[in-house]
Amino acid sequence: MKELLHDDDIKYFARKEGREEEREIGIQNLIEVLKELGMDYSMTEKKLCEKYSLSDAEAQRVMKKYW
Repeated sequence: MKELLHDDDIKYFARKEGREEEREIGIQNLIEVLKELGMDYSMTEKKLCEKYSLSDAEAQRVMKKYW
């Protein structure tokens, strides 16, 4: 039998999802700004890794998505 989530569990998952969405928006905005300022693809990817502690694979994923 499946257990029902408590209100605290629902709030936790909602906050977590919200933080993940905000992080993704921040990453997208950083890519757009750096691109507008003339930073090249590889330097932008490097900055993403530094600022957001992304792995190389994750940085490549978001660069493909937002560049």
